[in-house]
Amino acid sequence: MYLKKITLIAIFALSSSAFASPRCEVAKGPSKSEQEVTAHLKEQGFEVRRVKSSKGCYEVYARRSDGVKVELYVDPVTLKILKQERE
Repeated sequence: MYLKKITLIAIFALSSSAFASPRCEVAKGPSKSEQEVTAHLKEQGFEVRRVKSSKGCYEVYARRSDGVKVELYVDPVTLKILKQERE
């Protein structure tokens, strides 16, 4: 019984880390505000729904110009899109 619990905990721990958001490696310097991130992405054709700070970068929920929902990870210093995933 004890071994089953340990095995389940190990499986859960390993599987949850695979689905976690990436840790962002960002440039050095002053971070831009959420408003600046939103304005920058709107200029690129995104319809921004939500912006939040997550693990060193901005996590942005948006729609592309073709209507597809995406989750973006944005460098807070350079505003470069580090990763883009479809929702």
